[in-house]
Amino acid sequence: MDNKILLFGFIGSGKSTLANALSNDFKIIELDQINKNILEPGGLGNKALFKQIGNSYFNPDNSLKKDMLKQEIFFNKNFKIKIEKILHPLIYEEVQKIIMNLDQFIIVAPLVKKIIKRIVFNKTVMLTCNSHELIKRVQLRDGLSNEVIKKIIESQAEDYKSVTPDLMIDSSLALETQKYMLKNQL
Repeated sequence: MDNKILLFGFIGSGKSTLANALSNDFKIIELDQINKNILEPGGLGNKALFKQIGNSYFNPDNSLKKDMLKQEIFFNKNFKIKIEKILHPLIYEEVQKIIMNLDQFIIVAPLVKKIIKRIVFNKTVMLTCNSHELIKRVQLRDGLSNEVIKKIIESQAEDYKSVTPDLMIDSSLALETQKYMLKNQL
């Protein structure tokens, strides 16, 4: 049986935690991890960004100044669009390679508008959580400021307007309950 699942939710909603708990049953593809891989020095995304935006966003070892780039992305909409046009095709190309022969997988995605146009999913699952908890989780994990976290959430909310999930799961529930809710819908 095909189980092609899109798991999405706001930053800090627990997408990776739930996906990891399901990794014995599904191939997990995290778009953030693919993005991270292509942005490593020498990666296709790293090289493409260097060509398009110049060296001011790069350290001497060719690694990205991620905090600087993140700040610019979430406070400059035109810059964000430019970066997405560079990176998204590279990310989707990698995803296609991974899922080519799979009939069961979970794609974990912070943004969904474009991926649902490229991949057919049996289920779309959104993790939810109250905004105070999201901010607290992200501050603990990433050390980002409230202002940056709120901008990221705002950007994601805009993206999510285009998707009606088949299932919504509150990530403040116990992990076993979240797993049960998802598996019960398959």
